[in-house]
Amino acid sequence: MITYMYEGKTYTNYTGNYWDDYTGTDADGDGIGDSSYSIPNDNDDNYPLMKPFEHYTPAKANPIVSISTDKYEYTTCETMNITIHLTNPTDTTQHLWFLWYLGFTDYDYWLRVMTAQITLLPSFDESFKFSIHIGDWGDYSFSSTWSVALVNKTTYEVICDDTADWRYMPSEMAHGETIPVEIGKEIMEKVGEVKIPS
Repeated sequence: MITYMYEGKTYTNYTGNYWDDYTGTDADGDGIGDSSYSIPNDNDDNYPLMKPFEHYTPAKANPIVSISTDKYEYTTCETMNITIHLTNPTDTTQHLWFLWYLGFTDYDYWLRVMTAQITLLPSFDESFKFSIHIGDWGDYSFSSTWSVALVNKTTYEVICDDTADWRYMPSEMAHGETIPVEIGKEIMEKVGEVKIPS
């Protein structure tokens, strides 16, 4: 997997080769075909380039943050497993702001989980895992998202950001009103012990 620039935007993905007879599509616009290129009597190219190599340039290395959940839908009494991954592929120590938010997108309600100054040493590469028990959060489903970002401490420029969408689906036993403020407080208590490098 490499970080590259394609048509003015930066992407991180696996890349293959350019094939002038490839007829696949590129729905997300990252310059990598959505379907494989078939190579007779050989392994297929699963990441065919949409244009010749000169359209892809190496991107300046930057620290990377990502967040993910183990699935999309959760119901009462299940466990949500969340992973935050931090990487510093540069050869210098990076002093950054780490921002972490929780959004109840159906209600346009956001909570700041954490704002912290962090230091990532060269070649830092570590994941932070934590779990949340899904409570009885009412008898209405709702969509939510985790959002994380790394920000330059001097210029306040966002260096990297990522989101993980998820959805609460009430069980047959769920009851009561769905109140984002109360659910947010419950979740905040559970993630308050997560330690990010400072």
